Amino acid sequence: MSAEATELDAPAWVVAVFDQFEKAGLFDEFAVAGHISEAAKRVESPTDEEKKAADAERWAFSFHPQDTGELSEWKTHFGPAFVSGDFRNPDIAWIDKPVLKYWGKRMAAVTHPLLRARYADLVWDLSKRACDAKPPIEAARIAIDGYVAASRLADKQTDLQAADRLQRGMKLAVSIGDTARSEQARDALVELFTRVNETWGWVTLFDVFEDSPKIKLTDTQSDAVTAGLEAHVTKVAEKPEGIDPNGSLHVAARLVRHYQRLTRQPDADRVVIACAQAAERFAATADHTRAHFWLDQVFRFYRINGLDAEAERVQLEARRRGELARGEAQAVSAKVEVPPEELEKFLNELTDGGLDTALQTIAGHYVPRLDTLRDRLKRFRKEYPMATMWPIAKMAEGQLVAQIGSVDTDPEGALLNAVADEIRHGKIFLEKTFDRLRERYSVTAEQIVDFLFESVAFTVGFRSIIHQGVEAYLAGDHPKAISLLVPQFENGLRFLLPLLGRPPNKAKRGDQPGMTEKTLTDILEHEPVIKEKFGEDAHLYMLAFLADARGLNIRNRMCHGLMMEEDFNRWVSDRVLHTMLMLGICRRKKPEPQASDPAEGGAAT
Repeated sequence: MSAEATELDAPAWVVAVFDQFEKAGLFDEFAVAGHISEAAKRVESPTDEEKKAADAERWAFSFHPQDTGELSEWKTHFGPAFVSGDFRNPDIAWIDKPVLKYWGKRMAAVTHPLLRARYADLVWDLSKRACDAKPPIEAARIAIDGYVAASRLADKQTDLQAADRLQRGMKLAVSIGDTARSEQARDALVELFTRVNETWGWVTLFDVFEDSPKIKLTDTQSDAVTAGLEAHVTKVAEKPEGIDPNGSLHVAARLVRHYQRLTRQPDADRVVIACAQAAERFAATADHTRAHFWLDQVFRFYRINGLDAEAERVQLEARRRGELARGEAQAVSAKVEVPPEELEKFLNELTDGGLDTALQTIAGHYVPRLDTLRDRLKRFRKEYPMATMWPIAKMAEGQLVAQIGSVDTDPEGALLNAVADEIRHGKIFLEKTFDRLRERYSVTAEQIVDFLFESVAFTVGFRSIIHQGVEAYLAGDHPKAISLLVPQFENGLRFLLPLLGRPPNKAKRGDQPGMTEKTLTDILEHEPVIKEKFGEDAHLYMLAFLADARGLNIRNRMCHGLMMEEDFNRWVSDRVLHTMLMLGICRRKKPEPQASDPAEGGAAT
């Protein structure tokens, strides 16, 4: 008998498993699959039809419903629960017409509303994708009704699950144009969260219906949501110890939008001040690091809501707490031992071949390899999933200057941060390499400058300044070396632009007449020819070290007077010289030797 002709029926032992769920409240559908699997192990010599019916049951309760607004890789609401390479469990490819027909029979046979809704929703959702079959409209109606009825069984432990199912029910009702069922699902959702009476429930209701084009809250329901959010504002305003801004500002933002739409700006301002001041009180008793981040959120909340005086007041306090947070930072270090013989071999290999060759080798070797860093980030993401999912906040000068997302959400930021880490980790090796170079060749400033001026990036008018910078580096005067050489690196890149067909200047902002020179940030962020010239590795290295707040940002911090005395140190100076060497290998092409003309008396070749 062909698979298409096979008629599946629920075995008696399957029906027995469902007896316990038929009498239950709201439960996790995935638990059904586990009970079916355990019961199947106890069945001796099941027929092929029984095996397939058992599989159909397990699959029915193993498919994973997607979050509201999301679709699976199959463009369906239900997706695989487990993915590994090309393997999916369950897989839509396993679903055939007998399975769909079996689910259709089951949605009529069971009585628990959640069970009925699951079978019906599967039939509606997967029929077209799995078997190119038209889904019956009745399946959608049964699913909606089941989700609505099941929500009445929810308690404090299952209210979130019930809310998810009701939102699915509303989406189904809207998709089939069933206004009555849309409103029934809406009313059930409001009833659920009224019963729960928690702030997160009122926030969920607000978010679900704020921009919903097809279904709206009634005036009475909207007033209930507003009252629920206002209850939170009243509660936090009365707390002398305040409250974490992550929650209260989240709630306040919704009320502000609501009141602004009603042109009730005084109410909007009242909500902003109540919740923001509660967050200020909470930050007042916290350590400086956490206080800074919380106050930074409060500052932004005041500012985006037009309360400029309050924003400026909090900005000053956030800066003060941020500066004090420097003393709370804990140094993290790791000891790495390198066998002396390996270090000697490494240093000799980098400095072999004469001074000119050694300088070129060093210039290339200490550029971080992005492929290696990407592989490392992927490995860390796999080995330490929790640690790599959180954003990284970068602080400087007592303030948040950049935020780097997770490897998944912000791959460019994570890579920039990895390059900055690689620069820090490699500082001892670059220091020893430069020391070995000076030891082997008795290097003078004139020799290094001669090497640099073989490059098309440097012009004779700046030779004296670059010479002074290199001389200061060799003398250990790192503040002078950094201050002189960083602007010359920028100037060198700017001089390269016309040679690459790009202007080195730009129009002034707005309607001001005249032109101004492009900055290092302009060049590295907005001139693709530089990336093409140096390659992705060197380009991101220059950006991370000199001109991006997600990295070390040396150029910008130095030029704005933000580097402190301890920042003008040997390892920064080493890296500045290294970037100059990178420009130094942009050599002029030597002319091809030409044969002498015999008519002029030369020897022909």
